[in-house]
Amino acid sequence: MMKSLAKIGITVALIVVVALRAGVWDALDRVLSLLPSVLLASAALYLLALAVQSVKLRVLLPECPFSLLFRVTMLGQFYGLVLFGQVGGDIARTVCLARACDDPHKVVAASLFDRITGLIGLLILTMASLWLETDHFSTGLRLTMAFLCGGIGLALAALLLPLHRLLAPVLARLPFADRWSGHLERVRTALTTFVARPPLAMLSILCGVVFQAMVVAICAVLGAGIGIDLPPTVWAVVMGVLSLVLLAPVSVGGVGLRDVTLVGMLAGFGVSADAAFALSLTLLGLQLLGGAIGGVLSLMPPAAPQAAPSSNCPPSH
Repeated sequence: MMKSLAKIGITVALIVVVALRAGVWDALDRVLSLLPSVLLASAALYLLALAVQSVKLRVLLPECPFSLLFRVTMLGQFYGLVLFGQVGGDIARTVCLARACDDPHKVVAASLFDRITGLIGLLILTMASLWLETDHFSTGLRLTMAFLCGGIGLALAALLLPLHRLLAPVLARLPFADRWSGHLERVRTALTTFVARPPLAMLSILCGVVFQAMVVAICAVLGAGIGIDLPPTVWAVVMGVLSLVLLAPVSVGGVGLRDVTLVGMLAGFGVSADAAFALSLTLLGLQLLGGAIGGVLSLMPPAAPQAAPSSNCPPSH
């Protein structure tokens, strides 16, 4: 309860900071002035990006139908808002998928593997954009950011290889670990299977790069509609940093934290605070769209399991 109240307090404080710096009414006017074609294009790209995310998960769980994976991905968007962050959304998505599949331990392992390869894909695109972008970043800044991103990426890659070995001793220290030892061992076994197949990891990372590229495309489309003229490489760096910042579970659904980060970063490229705030509001609108669709799906009864000799997951309709 106290953590939730703290997050709400931090969210309100961050919004106040942005509101004092940006012209709120000017930002709202920019949002309301967006052409319907821009809004429709960004919404379509957003849903397509979530479809790519579902395909990325299906790389690890090929026995699960795409319709089921897309459904739980949308549910994750809803619970990410309700449960105050990406981690809450990931947990909810994993629980929903585990309940629908015959092998919940493999689902848990796939979710862990999917998150790590997604972060690696994000860092690859961010570093490549830093390397290509020479007009807006100084050499020192490019080297510093590339070093930081590369360090994080190497740390994730180093974690990915022995993840199945590191998981057991860490979780063994949790309360009631003895009762869950069998489940933990099955998750570890599933992780071993993923780690032992490098082409699988590479394909998952590639899907992560494609997903992040679509996020960049969304921002470029919305930014152009608002009046922010930046090259795709700059957007890739901005969104890469923003995605890493939003991993910190300090605000409700990233609200406030996203606004402060975008206003601060885009100011370095000559973008006004109200334009950056307008972009943040439109991104929040897309997040609410995904949450609304996920909320509707959460009210619908799940598909009844159907036995299939060649499938570990029941088809979803």
